[in-house]
Amino acid sequence: MDHLVELLEEQAKRDRKNPKKARVTNRFLVTEGLFVNTGQISNLPKLIELKQKYKFRIFLDESYSFGVLGENGRGLTEYYNVDRRNVDMIIGSMEYSLGSIGGFACGSSFVIRHQRLLGQGYVFSASLPPLHASMVIRAMEFFDKGLFARLIENCRMFHKGLESIDTIAITGDPQSPLKHIRLLDNNSETALKSICQMAREQNLALTVASYTSTEIFKKEPSIRLTVNTETIRRRYRSVGEND
Repeated sequence: MDHLVELLEEQAKRDRKNPKKARVTNRFLVTEGLFVNTGQISNLPKLIELKQKYKFRIFLDESYSFGVLGENGRGLTEYYNVDRRNVDMIIGSMEYSLGSIGGFACGSSFVIRHQRLLGQGYVFSASLPPLHASMVIRAMEFFDKGLFARLIENCRMFHKGLESIDTIAITGDPQSPLKHIRLLDNNSETALKSICQMAREQNLALTVASYTSTEIFKKEPSIRLTVNTETIRRRYRSVGEND
């Protein structure tokens, strides 16, 4: 966040030197709601504060946070209880919490009308099959407060257990269902793969996180873990007991 502020300040200085160009330049900040490579939850209230100060639009990718965060699973705006109108566009994939394909885009009526106008050519060539649209609707019918309350409790329980293991480092917010663990000593991909192999021998499926070759900021090797509501709670409680 500090680095973002530095970049915005640098741009503000350039804008003051060339106000004519600044007035006709549109600026956008694109962020994930839940960062898949770190498990951290985006600080949306701070981003909105910066938006109002430096005058840019926010595009929020809720692929991993929709159906996960918030009292009713509505994502980051509900999680922080902020007005959705402060986010210019919310986009996301329906592959993860909804178990389907395709994606969605939400915004003001003006923005969505613009999207419909420019997307007319795709309505007939790349539209979502009715079966998958029905799957999404059916999946959202299972969204309820009890489901997400259990998920948050499991996330906190699992996070606490991982923190008690003194040989690993964990990244990710306590309430995030995405966790990354790394070894404090000899954190190599080979060592992590060895751990995954030993876990499989104990009927526990683990995998080392993989990244695309186009990643600008390379990440240290890690094991990515996810929390769900179906795993029985005593298993989450037992994490760290036999480390």
